[in-house]
Amino acid sequence: MRGLFVVGTDTNVGKTIVTGALAAALRVSGQRVAVMKPVETGCPPAPEATAPLDGLPGSVTPQARQALARLHELLGPPPITIATRTPPEALAPVDALHLMHLADCHAPLDRVNPYRYAPGVAPAVAAELAGRPIALDHLYACLTALDADADLTLVEGAGGLLVPLTAEHLLIDFVARSGLPALIVGRSALGTINHCLLTLEALKTRGIPIAGIVLNRTTERPSPDEAANPHQLERFAGPLVRGVMPYFSTEQRSDADFLARRCAAHVDLDAILEVIDAAAGRGSR
Repeated sequence: MRGLFVVGTDTNVGKTIVTGALAAALRVSGQRVAVMKPVETGCPPAPEATAPLDGLPGSVTPQARQALARLHELLGPPPITIATRTPPEALAPVDALHLMHLADCHAPLDRVNPYRYAPGVAPAVAAELAGRPIALDHLYACLTALDADADLTLVEGAGGLLVPLTAEHLLIDFVARSGLPALIVGRSALGTINHCLLTLEALKTRGIPIAGIVLNRTTERPSPDEAANPHQLERFAGPLVRGVMPYFSTEQRSDADFLARRCAAHVDLDAILEVIDAAAGRGSR
């Protein structure tokens, strides 16, 4: 299997941005890129959905959406929400669809994103609330099928490595089972040294190959500490920092050609591919 598992030091650090930029850059270089978002939580209703929302009778209409949004507002943040039972076909996995667009990936959506849930909570919690448990065997089967039809598969994790996927398994368990090297994505700002080093320790403990670290700027204006963070990371982790991604606007994040150019300029793709190919050489392909 030839690919890369993109893992974050936390939630909202830019995994989707980095994964999408990598997918666009690799596609431009001539590779057939498959993408996978094994589990996505916090999914909004799909625009084209016709199934009842939240187990309530009736079709999805503008009036129903407005009423549902108001109910969610009154009920407060998940898991105190009526959205827990919304069926997957009525949800839009925004990150997965975004990755498919940037990679020009035409695999079935249920293979790219096998599990999707409405509440924006940890996968295991969302799965329990929805009554739709996550099976690692199914995730691996989807990954294997994607790998068979692509030159390279990029998998984006959910949250950090120790986020629970099931009652018995953490995300790192699926990373290890995939056999893919891991690329760490962390914020470029204060706190990233500790978060990245902890993530590295967890990967090393499991013997998971490490493709490097990419720092991502999550705010438009840089903070004073950012310039020193790559050097400080490499002081303790060795030469693993593959680049720092700048802040992108919403429009720029959807422009595949723009992201491909910026990724090629800011990230050492050759170093990442070297680890990917070395890991694939130890596997069956």
